[in-house]
Amino acid sequence: MLLFRVFGIWLILWLTALVTSVNSSDFSKSGPFAVAWQAFTVDDVTGLYPLKSRVWYAAVSPAPNTAKPHARSIEDAAPATGGPIPLVVVIHGLSGVGISYQPLGELLASYGFVVMASD
Repeated sequence: MLLFRVFGIWLILWLTALVTSVNSSDFSKSGPFAVAWQAFTVDDVTGLYPLKSRVWYAAVSPAPNTAKPHARSIEDAAPATGGPIPLVVVIHGLSGVGISYQPLGELLASYGFVVMASD
């Protein structure tokens, strides 16, 4: 029964995405925000399996050069204020590392998202 519900929800979302008009914005260039990142480790209760993570976010700095295809990020800058600020959690799958999503994280953060990727 749960499988049918999951499949039904997936089908509805897929059909919605199919009929929704495509936004004509050009997301191949960086957004209006400067991008910063922080790396940290979250320990589990046993201390055996630490979770190494990296977060990219919009920062208070001069805006990046939009002629460059991807934003360049700086470490531990002050975050941009305002909101709402949506969170994107990247799950890389089997045998992946979170840092491999750096270009995507920087691009989304330049448009105001907070992006978290873990190993």
